[in-house]
Amino acid sequence: MHLRLLLNGKSCDRDDVREAVALAREQGVVIEVRVLWEDGDTLRYTQEAAAAGVQRLVAAGGDGTLNEVVNALMQLDDAQRPILGVLPLGTANDFATACAVPASLFAALMIAAKSPPRPIDVLQINERYCLNVASIGFGAEVTANTPAELKAAFGGAAYALMAAAMALNFQPKRVAVSMDAFCEPVIAVVPCIANGRLAGGGKLVAPNALLDDGLLDVFVVHRFELQDVAGLIQDLRDLSSEGEFVSYHQAPWIEIDSAELFAVNLDGEPICEQTLRAQVVGHAIRFAAPPDCPLLSPTT
Repeated sequence: MHLRLLLNGKSCDRDDVREAVALAREQGVVIEVRVLWEDGDTLRYTQEAAAAGVQRLVAAGGDGTLNEVVNALMQLDDAQRPILGVLPLGTANDFATACAVPASLFAALMIAAKSPPRPIDVLQINERYCLNVASIGFGAEVTANTPAELKAAFGGAAYALMAAAMALNFQPKRVAVSMDAFCEPVIAVVPCIANGRLAGGGKLVAPNALLDDGLLDVFVVHRFELQDVAGLIQDLRDLSSEGEFVSYHQAPWIEIDSAELFAVNLDGEPICEQTLRAQVVGHAIRFAAPPDCPLLSPTT
């Protein structure tokens, strides 16, 4: 098996990565390593891999690195796209964790090299792509403003610390949300659009999400007061599209319009938008998933 490892430059001197690569090569896996160092490296190396007929491309880094690789793959024609593998080396590794990719780098690398590929969906957010979760508003601002030093010191808990620090000054924005027959102005406190299940350092944001169902999962947070907390908690338990304070929806597309710019975070990539359309690109990528991946539909 021939694979190419696109390695985040921050991890290029890790001994555990070198050891995992050496062990996989001893098992007969042909591995070429390309270090992502400058803007444009991911797209260039992905295009080079496709032109060379590389069978598998492994995103070796965190959720941000995975986002870059996915966006590069989506620039290729369907037939050109190598199979995607994941080697989790980041702070949160939300996508890999939700997919049950093992913490052992050698085991994760062997899954990337050997596991039969499964077709999975990709979210298109305006002109960009997102594999895991797009957070909007407060969640996006927390992710974008969490310092690298804090993430290095506290790992995934850094996002919770930053959220606590920012919550006192956060001002929610009124937006209009449309998806299928649903259209409503809401106060958007912490909505997210999900293909995967985890975000923000392991927080469960879309418990019913699957990577191959052709649907995106989204929470819509409606206006509530302090005395409504009990009802809000019940809505979170029920996960109903009819929730009074929090509603949970599955749809092939969603549109969000606002009078003001709002923050969006695409698997670690921060952007600002005033109008957003998210839609599912069905079965766009073949993913070398763990055999027990809980985010895939049962095979027949």
